[in-house]
Amino acid sequence: MKSRAVRIYDTKAKKMVYPKEGTQQGVFVGMDGYPMQFDGKGFFKLDGCVTMFDTGLRAVGGVPIWEGDVCEVDIPHDFGGMVSFSKARGIMVWNDHEGRWFLKMPHSHMRHGNFQVTNAQVIGNLYEHKHLIQDGDRPNK
Repeated sequence: MKSRAVRIYDTKAKKMVYPKEGTQQGVFVGMDGYPMQFDGKGFFKLDGCVTMFDTGLRAVGGVPIWEGDVCEVDIPHDFGGMVSFSKARGIMVWNDHEGRWFLKMPHSHMRHGNFQVTNAQVIGNLYEHKHLIQDGDRPNK
C-alpha cells in the first residue's frame, strides 16, 4: 500500500509541520492517524495538533490540495441549457460515507466533487488563514 503524505497543524505553536518519510526523529502520524513524536528515546502523542492528508488532487498549476484547504472554484449553473459560472469557496473534506474528497461549500447544500476541482485555486487553509472561513462553516473533525 502506498503511504499518503500528511501535514500537521500545531495549534500551540501556530504552524504547519510537513513530516518527512523515514526520519529517525521528528513528528509523524501513527497508525491510528494521531500525530506522534519520537525524541530519540521514545514515542509520545502530540496534543493540540491536527492531522491533514494530501488528497491527491491538484489545483491550477499543479498545486497540491490538502485536507482543510480553502479553495476557490467556478461553480456551473444550468438555467435551461444556458450555463453560467459563479465563484465560490469551499473547504476540502473527506466524506467517509461516500469514500471521496469533496469541497464543502459554506451556506450551500451543494457538494462539489473531483470533476469540479480541476479549476480550483488554493487560497489558504482553515487553520492558518481563519479569516477566509466563518466559524459556522468549519467542518466537524
